[in-house]
Amino acid sequence: MIDNDADIRRKTAAVFSIGNTRLKQTPFYLSLSFLNSSFPKQVRSAALFSTKKYLISFDGDKDLGYGLTVNRVLLHVFLNKTEDAELRNSALEALIIEGGNQFVNENLFQQISLSYGTEVNPQVKSFVWTLLKSLSGTKNPCLLTK
Repeated sequence: MIDNDADIRRKTAAVFSIGNTRLKQTPFYLSLSFLNSSFPKQVRSAALFSTKKYLISFDGDKDLGYGLTVNRVLLHVFLNKTEDAELRNSALEALIIEGGNQFVNENLFQQISLSYGTEVNPQVKSFVWTLLKSLSGTKNPCLLTK
C-alpha cells in the first residue's frame, strides 16, 4: 500500500512526538520505525533524527541506560549495505558527531574503515571519505577523541 502525503505527514509527526517523550523505551520504538524498510523514507528519517538525542544517555551524572542500544542500532544501519544511502549517512553522522566521546573510539573507526574498503555505494563512500577527512583536520576539542 502506498501512503499518501497526509498519511506520511501524520506518521512523521507521530514519530517526532514519540521522540520527545524521553521515556526509557522511546529509543526502542524509534529504532523499530527506522529499521522497518516498509515505512516511507520520510518517516524513517524522522525516526533516525529523533533517535540522535538518545545517544547521550546521561542526565548529569545519572546514566539513563539507552545510549549504547542506540549506538548499536545506528551502527547496524550504517553497516547494512542494502539500506538507503541517506539513512546510512545520517546514522554515521549521528554516531560520530552526536555520540561524542562516549562512543567515538578506535573500534568504531576500525569498523568504518573496514566498511569503507568494501563499500559499493558511491554516495556513502564519498560521505565517509569527506567526514573522516574533515575530522582528521578538526581543531574542535568536542570532536577530538583521546
